[in-house]
Amino acid sequence: MASTARQFKGWQYYFDVESQNQDTPRRRSRRNDSLNDSLTLKRNSDGLEIEIGTVVEVQNSKFRDFALIHDIRFGTDVYLEVRAMWFLRATDLSSRLEGRQVEKNELFLTSVTDRIKLKDILRKVKVVSKLEYDAIEIDDSNINELFLCRYCCDHDGSNITDSFEWDQFHNLLKKNPEQFYHNVKNLTGSATIKSLTAQSNLLSSSRKARKYAELSSESEFEDEEESDDEKYNRKLNKTGTPRSKRVLYSTPTSERYYNIPSFPQVSSKKLNLEVLKDDEDEQAKPMAKLFSSAKKRLHTGAHLNTLPCRDEQFEQLYTSVEVAIGNNTGMCLYVSGTPGTGKTVTIREVIKQLAEKHGSIFDYLEINGLKLLTPQAAYEVLFTKIFGQRSKSGQAVGLLEEHFNSSKKKKPLVVLMDELDQILTKNQSVLYNFFNWPSYSSSSLIVIAVANTMDLPERLLTNKISSRLGMIRLQFPGYNFSQLAEIIKHRLESIGKLNSDKLVINSGAIEFASRKVASVSGDARRALSICLRAVEIAEKEFIKKTEQEKAELGGIFTVQIAHIIKSVNESTSSTVTSYLNCSPFHLRLFLVGVLARIRRTGVSENTLGSIIDELQNMVKVNHFQKVRESLERENLQFTRVIFGGLKTRMQSFDFILQELVENGIILKNGNLGRSSLIKLNIEEDEITTVFKKDDTLKEVMY
Repeated sequence: MASTARQFKGWQYYFDVESQNQDTPRRRSRRNDSLNDSLTLKRNSDGLEIEIGTVVEVQNSKFRDFALIHDIRFGTDVYLEVRAMWFLRATDLSSRLEGRQVEKNELFLTSVTDRIKLKDILRKVKVVSKLEYDAIEIDDSNINELFLCRYCCDHDGSNITDSFEWDQFHNLLKKNPEQFYHNVKNLTGSATIKSLTAQSNLLSSSRKARKYAELSSESEFEDEEESDDEKYNRKLNKTGTPRSKRVLYSTPTSERYYNIPSFPQVSSKKLNLEVLKDDEDEQAKPMAKLFSSAKKRLHTGAHLNTLPCRDEQFEQLYTSVEVAIGNNTGMCLYVSGTPGTGKTVTIREVIKQLAEKHGSIFDYLEINGLKLLTPQAAYEVLFTKIFGQRSKSGQAVGLLEEHFNSSKKKKPLVVLMDELDQILTKNQSVLYNFFNWPSYSSSSLIVIAVANTMDLPERLLTNKISSRLGMIRLQFPGYNFSQLAEIIKHRLESIGKLNSDKLVINSGAIEFASRKVASVSGDARRALSICLRAVEIAEKEFIKKTEQEKAELGGIFTVQIAHIIKSVNESTSSTVTSYLNCSPFHLRLFLVGVLARIRRTGVSENTLGSIIDELQNMVKVNHFQKVRESLERENLQFTRVIFGGLKTRMQSFDFILQELVENGIILKNGNLGRSSLIKLNIEEDEITTVFKKDDTLKEVMY
């Protein structure tokens, strides 16, 4: 396989279309189908030629084995696709060949297919029938070049066919590769295992006596992803017919380079920016440490020794999971509650204490729906945890089904499925399997499902799935104001003991924040964030105080209700305002140009080129004096620092445009360079209000 033309470098291809010139009308209609069957690849370095029916030795970082080329075609998602059917050696099937007389150089053909890379092909080998093999004397000169094949088998050698003549079998491949593949698959009764590289231990499984399950073709739920066979069949009839009888194509040697804009280079001189000097007095330094400690304790990710206000839920979770682990049985547990009510942190604390008490008698896995690319990826995560290797979701679900349904004793596995609503699919097959596997008598699978709504099983899941959740359901109600106050005080207890009450958060301020949050959601994370921001506001206020004012405090500083009110107001302000306040100068400068152009033309939608020209004019008439003066003191030019040159260029705005579009600040119509239409997606007043407070931009906000 070559994903791009560049990866095909070092190879040539040609079509042998001699039989195409005298086609009947009926045959001519199928010319495209047979065209790829005559495609031959040639390696420039040693002249190695491969075509459909060639047996090659393949080696990569994971394995080295033999493969039969059964298809070569130009793909839709890759430049050139080479598909092969893998052989198993007699040594790989030693435990399956009792009573059979096999040769040392005997190969067994399987229906396991895979794309192979051209760079992994080592050499071409010869495979013959039994009669021809017996007529040849095998010695050191040909022992590595000549092989015998007279049997087919499934992927692990558990089903071996009757003997056949290789020559007749091989001729069928050249006539109809697709039919040949399906014949081998039907003869061996093989499951649909498409990729050997995705399941890296497939060939070594027989060597290690590890049995893999065959996937049932009558599974109750089909994976929503398109299988490799379906993709492969869909690619048929996609190639054209060459005009000449034998045309040789060489891989182009020229390289393709792309003009990728880079960030403008700024002078290495350091700007003389005003920064806070670390010249605080002896009283201010310990206060800075106290503020820092308080902020760490109030952070939502801070480590806690105990969990206040969740004793009842903790006890029920602990008891249920401990009993299931002790009995080595499966169980489903549904946990619900609004965000910030301590669901996930309580479950993690339960697992932590169980591990400390019982050691490593069970395994633990977290699957977060927000971190999965697709719901089916949950199968891959679980498969990797159990088997220690990666597999595609289509293969993993069948292997997991057999694993949990087998009577073999297993180590208990606790799976936390967080953000359950993100794992829903159209036919709900993923949740069905995860909730159905614990019902098997020997599965030893404990699933803890977490969602934000209590009625999610009844509202979104079918009865067949919701019934498998069982009767164990645990609700985490939102915190009331007294519980929120207790959580905040619990966080600050250690700080108060260490600082001898030099930094105090007023109890009235804590109660005010708790009541404010409890009246809306009862989210502990929001209450902690408000208090954290209040401490930051108080810290800035303390730093701005004079030495005399700090002395008057007597070494004690209190976070007041006023700081909490400011924090609440900030948290409830517009997200657009917050975004603009934190945006870099380049981004603000572009929005100034957008506003200036709108006010000049009276039109809300303007071209990107006209906005850049408007901004260029503003620079020429000596706006942004404060920034200019700061730069001139360092002998730097405004346009060179901001835009990387003496003129504003289109490349300077690519990243800015992308950032503004992704955050919904502007709308961009088309990708036409300077002709692209730009329109504000927010109110002009929101931008004006923020920029008038900016000392560097307020002079142009008329």
